[in-house]
Amino acid sequence: MDNDSLGRQDPYTKFILKTDLVNIERKTKTDTDGGTEPLWEEVLYMPIVHQYEMIIDVYDEDMIGSDDLIGRAAVS
Repeated sequence: MDNDSLGRQDPYTKFILKTDLVNIERKTKTDTDGGTEPLWEEVLYMPIVHQYEMIIDVYDEDMIGSDDLIGRAAVS
């Protein structure tokens, strides 16, 4: 989904794992030429415990104002 009204969107992804013991957040680099088909060729490491849920958010990075949420998913 294209959330940018002017120019191309610059997407990045956040992985969030919230547990009773720890809150872990990792973020990919921004794909400045990604548009609606971003490609992240990087590996992010985070300890994942199987009984918790990981939230995956994709944002459009904006130079002015706050970043726009493009989409969200949850993986159990």
